[in-house]
Amino acid sequence: MVCLVGYLLSGVLVVAFPNPLNDTEECRSDNTTFRICDRDGILTYEERQIIQAEINVYETYNVTCNDEVVPVQMAVALVYTVSGL
Repeated sequence: MVCLVGYLLSGVLVVAFPNPLNDTEECRSDNTTFRICDRDGILTYEERQIIQAEINVYETYNVTCNDEVVPVQMAVALVYTVSGL
């Protein structure tokens, strides 16, 4: 089951974006920053680790989705620009 909650910037939702769990090279992610996709290299490795630590805190929580309690999963995507918009 997937319960998706997203925040949209300027009403645009981009669906064709690499997954930091699967596309580690493109996302510049590894086993310590596995929820962050920073393909443009906006953040330093240390900054990505700080953000991952915050994500780890939120992923200790559960939410109710379709009357079922499920764990929170988060990811962060950083890009300078998105083509085609």
